[in-house]
Amino acid sequence: MWLRSQDKTELIKVNRVQAENYRIYTFPSSDSASWVELGNYDTKQRAMEVLDEIQEQLVKQNNTTFGMKVFEMPQK
Repeated sequence: MWLRSQDKTELIKVNRVQAENYRIYTFPSSDSASWVELGNYDTKQRAMEVLDEIQEQLVKQNNTTFGMKVFEMPQK
């Protein structure tokens, strides 16, 4: 999946996306040793909402190309 950074200056092919506190990060490739910040939000809740939106787009994309699903790990 390709994602564009919040400041619109980068278009990055991502393998992994992570929300940490108020930010969304990615490793651009499997051999990359450093994180790239994709976005910075006012609250942790907003960062989680954005991560949910990324997941929804991933599911839509995969349903049309590979038939893959995203399993959400239970809280308990």
